[in-house]
Amino acid sequence: MDLPQEIIDEVIDNLVYDFRTLKSISLVRKSWTHRSRRRLFYFIQIDSLGRLEQWSTIISADPQGIASYPRVITLVSSSKSWLEPANLAKFYDHFRSFSRVGHLTISGLEAAKFDATSIVRYFGNFAATVRSLELRTAVGTPASLLSFICAFPLVDNLAIKYPNPAAGGGNQGEVTLPMPAPSFKGELRLLDMFHESDPLVELLCALPLSFHTISVSSRETQRLPQLSKLVSKCGKTLRSLYITRMTSGMAFAHP
Repeated sequence: MDLPQEIIDEVIDNLVYDFRTLKSISLVRKSWTHRSRRRLFYFIQIDSLGRLEQWSTIISADPQGIASYPRVITLVSSSKSWLEPANLAKFYDHFRSFSRVGHLTISGLEAAKFDATSIVRYFGNFAATVRSLELRTAVGTPASLLSFICAFPLVDNLAIKYPNPAAGGGNQGEVTLPMPAPSFKGELRLLDMFHESDPLVELLCALPLSFHTISVSSRETQRLPQLSKLVSKCGKTLRSLYITRMTSGMAFAHP
């Protein structure tokens, strides 16, 4: 007896974290293949140039094929940084074939390696769909980081994990904000702050902000004035403010 496709799809959807089973049932019959592959490739992580090369060898550069299945992509660039235009150029078609990514996480981004042209060239396809952007231990001037962030005009949710100031930073530099700027209507997460006064936050405050939630993990209680500026900038759209790792007795309430 053939089960309705809706029931089969529901069963497969409940196996989203059972990769071994998903691999097996994707080979059972043709009507199971599409749904199971969508779940198998929902989340992918590329943590080296070798991984990207492996992907390009196995998967075709078809934006309507398997490359359209990932919704969450994490790019991890370690101390041996591979995430730079010269490397991405070798796999241009495959990197550009990710056509429906909603959440993009980049760990170890060296923003100075990407100018406005290369950002559009290699991340332009992500800009059309990404609504959640997370930058972890990103290195660069505040201006270069903000220029990278603003290349994703549909972003509602933004998370930034700060590196040790000694690892990068420098002067703010010049930044030209695109029109339209990102909407920023979701959640802002600022993780592991070090600076008493952070120029990236200052530049963020120059944008139209409508975050409904701000979450801050800070090692410095002196950041409260900047938080106040962020809160004021968001105005009535802000509904929740969370501060962690503050010293005892410190409190901050949204007016």
